Amino acid sequence: MIVALAEAGETIAGWIYAPLTGRYCHAGRGRGAFVNGERIYSAGSGQAKPIVALSLALADPKYAPRMRELLEPRCSLVGIPRCAAEQYPRIALGRNDIAFANRTLAWDHAAGVLFLNEAGGKVARYDGAPYRLGDDKIGLLAAATRSLWEWISALLKNL
Repeated sequence: MIVALAEAGETIAGWIYAPLTGRYCHAGRGRGAFVNGERIYSAGSGQAKPIVALSLALADPKYAPRMRELLEPRCSLVGIPRCAAEQYPRIALGRNDIAFANRTLAWDHAAGVLFLNEAGGKVARYDGAPYRLGDDKIGLLAAATRSLWEWISALLKNL
């Protein structure tokens, strides 16, 4: 379950609840990110090769083959959970380091973007612009740390 409170296109609070695990995540702009009431800080998986959750099913077909070719030698590729409510906590809690989303519907991403950014990670548009509800842009890049975001963003410029 995902709920977000937004004002003028910007998420100011978000809640993510996973009923199967009982994990409850929430964040407030400028107030941090919390899991089951405890403040968290995203630090990444700590693996030598960043763990990238990747699905090429919705990727632009002209980039999909090159994307795999570019990422495979540098990253450990894993499948996506097919649920934004699971993907953002996976990154913030160190299970994955990086994820991509081409479809960026508010009901999937508004709360998670705020949650990961407040945890110390970085989620932004592929060009680095912040995620704003209703801007009709395509694509989000999410990373456990700002340095991982910068690294993968620079790498993707080679597509």
